[in-house]
Amino acid sequence: MELFSSNRRQQDAHNHCVPLLDIFDDDEDEDACFIVMPLLRIYNSPGFDSVDEILDFVRQTLQVSFFTDAFSVSVVQACLSQGLIYMHALNVAHR
Repeated sequence: MELFSSNRRQQDAHNHCVPLLDIFDDDEDEDACFIVMPLLRIYNSPGFDSVDEILDFVRQTLQVSFFTDAFSVSVVQACLSQGLIYMHALNVAHR
């Protein structure tokens, strides 16, 4: 998170990572720390405009599969691929 939150990386148009605002140690556990990130959006802002939006929100919140067609799946795959390509270009591995 620190790498992606540096001033230089935040200016990169390919970086869509949530910025790290602060990091501090846990006083009770030396192996733990706390990270502070911005609140991206509260659940109802902007407000819902239709019942479909409410149902979509509930499906996503409950982690029920909401990808109902091949187009939705391909959009999600493209977004994930772009994120992985960006991180891998910076030699970040994941497991």
